[in-house]
Amino acid sequence: MRVLFSFLPHWSHFAPMVPLASVLQARGHDVLVSAPADLAPRITGAGLSHVPVLDELDVASLAGFGPRGEKLPEPSTMSGKLTREGRGFGRASRLLLEPTGRLLDTWRPDLVVTDVVEFGARIAAARRDIPVVLHEWGMPIPAEIPPASREELADELAAADVDHPALTIQARPAELYGATPDVQRMRFIPFNGTGSLPLWTLRPSGRPRVCLTSGNTAGNSPRAAGRLAETARRLIGDGFEVLLAVGHRVRPDLPELPDDVRLIGWLPLGKILPTCDALVHHGGSGSTMTALALGVPQVAMSLFTDEFGYAGDVARLGVGVALTTGTTDPGDVADTCAKLVAEPAYRQRAAQVRAGIEAQPSPVEVAGIVERLL
Repeated sequence: MRVLFSFLPHWSHFAPMVPLASVLQARGHDVLVSAPADLAPRITGAGLSHVPVLDELDVASLAGFGPRGEKLPEPSTMSGKLTREGRGFGRASRLLLEPTGRLLDTWRPDLVVTDVVEFGARIAAARRDIPVVLHEWGMPIPAEIPPASREELADELAAADVDHPALTIQARPAELYGATPDVQRMRFIPFNGTGSLPLWTLRPSGRPRVCLTSGNTAGNSPRAAGRLAETARRLIGDGFEVLLAVGHRVRPDLPELPDDVRLIGWLPLGKILPTCDALVHHGGSGSTMTALALGVPQVAMSLFTDEFGYAGDVARLGVGVALTTGTTDPGDVADTCAKLVAEPAYRQRAAQVRAGIEAQPSPVEVAGIVERLL
């Protein structure tokens, strides 16, 4: 069976697909991943083969600009910001539609597995009667995003039936499912890239250990350097050991740090967290789900649109605390981390959520279901 994986060009949309793609490949199926060329190292680094459909595609910029390149005004409400993001997703999908169609005509896959908000591959597959499996990225997708994407793609969707996928896969905690009987649940397996792990990262520390990250987007922006360094310095002063996860672009802009701050770069979060007592992060879906899957309490300081909803889910689940970035200083973060470590209820609740995630069907089981569908 030939299986094409497609996604909206962002790491957080692709990483949750890697376990299923890897299992299908290991079961003998021919798996390819379509994405812009600049994402090739990420895809091939996961052990999967890549076909470039564009040179690059900046999804974030599409959310800030209209269809004619005009800069859009900043919405005053979170709902407005999410709607603008959804329309940007729709414009990105339109740019992917024709090149993905050419790939389908050339390679003729038996199945397309696509990110649930990437409509380009869905439309292209529907035009060619190729079955589609939708794959969500973990945390619940904000309600405003899919309708806004559909509105942007109204003409393309009018001529293609994309609303009858062969299967929809969701990998999220059972508490966040709600009334969704028509989906296939799957265990979330953290995939945060690969790396060479120093032996000390696999051993618990003599002090409470906190991993501090702003994710792949903000965590690679030099503007994040000062805030991250200040937070790390305060955590060290309060007796924590700090693992600071930042990209190579940020390092030159970091001010001098205490010796006890360990700069770990982009070591895989899923391998680092088991020896950590807490994760302090930006509220992204990948970071949130990785901590949930590993039973690690978390402090979510949201930066962008959908991240505010995920931070709220962290608080509602009882596995951590959501802080408002705009009003939070490093002292608030350190005090919150001390609270997470001191109160067993957070780790106990995180363990319960982890157990629920682990009880869901594995990617191996879901791969078998996909095979039987076809």
